[in-house]
Amino acid sequence: MRVLELYPVGEYERLSIVNDEDLRLLGELDATSRLSEWKPVEVRIFRSDEDTGETLLRADFPWVGSWTLMLRDRAIDLAGPVLAPFGEFLPLTCADAAVTCFNGLQLLDALDESASEMVRFPSSGRIMAIEKHVFRPEVIPERAVFKIPQEQLGSIYYTEPVVDDLRALGLTGLDFKLVWDSDAT
Repeated sequence: MRVLELYPVGEYERLSIVNDEDLRLLGELDATSRLSEWKPVEVRIFRSDEDTGETLLRADFPWVGSWTLMLRDRAIDLAGPVLAPFGEFLPLTCADAAVTCFNGLQLLDALDESASEMVRFPSSGRIMAIEKHVFRPEVIPERAVFKIPQEQLGSIYYTEPVVDDLRALGLTGLDFKLVWDSDAT
């Protein structure tokens, strides 16, 4: 079994949250449903690199962070059916495109803390960062998009079959990095 997380692709468009308070709302997506109380968050698409001014390529999945997945136009139509069994889509407001945020709703207690390498906050013992992930494969279905209780506000994880399905769609701006391979441990 292989587990991956989102990874930014540098030459593609990015999204920016217009209101700082709304950024906090998106940062609080913790594998619980928000759809019933959701008010669309305003976002802006950055089409040029802030540092160099170079034009960025069109992204079907504009980057915000590994803790959320943003879908634009084509991605909503094509990737929506792949992702729908694992979460909900929260509408966003954007002047330039239809954009939605995927809120993963699978919370799996799949991290093997004793075998993983973590940095903890000295004051509380909470996890600051996971440097090496080791998952318990018996807890993870073959097809899964999930968060873990130790980092409910952290990354969304994807099993390889889901990633393969997403990559096969030929959509832009999305890549993944391997965080754990059961055959490598």
